[in-house]
Amino acid sequence: MPIKKKRTGFFGKMARFISLILALLLCASYLAPIISPASFWPIAFFGLALPYLAALNLVSLFYWIFFRKVFLLVPLIALGLGYQQIPLQLAFNVSSTDVSKSERNIRVMTYNAHRFTDKEGISTREIRDKIRGIFAQQLPDVVCIQEFFTDTAVFNYEAQIKNIIGAEYTYYHKIVDRKAFTNGLIIFSKFPIVNSNVIEFNEYRSENACIWVDIAFKGSIIRVFNVHLQSISFQPEDYEYIEKVNEKLNTETSSTKRIGSRLKSAFIKRAKQAELVRKEMDKSEYPVIVCGDFNDTPSSYSYTTIAKGLTSTFKEKGFGFAYTYTGPFPSFKIDHIICSPQFEVLSHQIIKEKIADHYPIRVDLVLK
Repeated sequence: MPIKKKRTGFFGKMARFISLILALLLCASYLAPIISPASFWPIAFFGLALPYLAALNLVSLFYWIFFRKVFLLVPLIALGLGYQQIPLQLAFNVSSTDVSKSERNIRVMTYNAHRFTDKEGISTREIRDKIRGIFAQQLPDVVCIQEFFTDTAVFNYEAQIKNIIGAEYTYYHKIVDRKAFTNGLIIFSKFPIVNSNVIEFNEYRSENACIWVDIAFKGSIIRVFNVHLQSISFQPEDYEYIEKVNEKLNTETSSTKRIGSRLKSAFIKRAKQAELVRKEMDKSEYPVIVCGDFNDTPSSYSYTTIAKGLTSTFKEKGFGFAYTYTGPFPSFKIDHIICSPQFEVLSHQIIKEKIADHYPIRVDLVLK
């Protein structure tokens, strides 16, 4: 008598359907670093969701393993195809430990300082003390700061940081230059700066740009880039809506469209800006270190364009599901330090000192 196959119930069919959809969406997100948003902008949204899609596929995988079903191959293959991209956002370097400063390594730090204010744009004594504490504790050799601000009359951040870390050299590109205050991008260095330049993005009233310096380090020249790619430019009403959605999961069509439009515009602008930075990087005859606020995740076209051929310090020495943005928009890893293969990565630390909406990153490198 022939054995009848057990029929899959409704719940089983739904589980397979959901797992298949999640796997396909994850595979689609792998295309985001390859396709420019200027050519096809919707793909960028898939890249933004990659860490969450990877996590959901991991849950799917464990589900099918628990029920001992061959369908586990679907999420397993989807996750396997991301062997290059997933480790850029989810790393398990359990052997990685913090390292002490030494003369052989160079300690580099990047920080979007949000003009050294809190989320409401207010500067307080507590914030100033925290900033002093960060730099006094980390004592970096090179610091790249985006949204840098200094007020010579009230609190001169440039002089303060130079004094704390002992950095004799700076290159400051002032995007806003007033008598009372200035702000822009700055690079501090303990080692001599022998050359410098700025890459303008030519966006009207934009605080986004890229600067670079050549640093003389132990008989070699290192080129350091400080990058600040296009911000999303959310307005207060956008943040209010995002917080409302996070709390009540209540969406409004007009607000959702407005936020989607801002994201789309930023994706396209960042893609073009990243290509400008890459062209300048390709001119360098020296090993490079690229720091900054990319406003984009590692699974994006802009990050991949800049990082091509370089080493992710997070992938080498980071741990866990990292994020550097702490604002109301979902937390992402949008601040990065990447470097030429001539460097050995000794450490990668995200400094969880919450002042505004970004965490600083600090790495230790050795020029081989």
